[in-house]
Amino acid sequence: MAVRREFPRLRYKLGDDGFLDLHDMMDDTGHEWKKDVLRTASDRFERRLTEEMSTVRLEMAAMRVSLLRWMFAFWGSAILAIVLK
Repeated sequence: MAVRREFPRLRYKLGDDGFLDLHDMMDDTGHEWKKDVLRTASDRFERRLTEEMSTVRLEMAAMRVSLLRWMFAFWGSAILAIVLK
């Protein structure tokens, strides 16, 4: 990563090697921080996705039971109508 801004007093105090070492350390720390943030965000997303999918599955199961009840009610009334005819 290129240095965006020069810090002449810091470079003077630390020397060229010290300044570059400090820059490398800050760059590495930034990369590690970005990885941690990305890992945390993906963990939260996966947890939320799992929760939402379980909710959807429960709702689908409830709809299936409701649909089966209506189907049996319809079939029962259709059979009863045929038998009584």
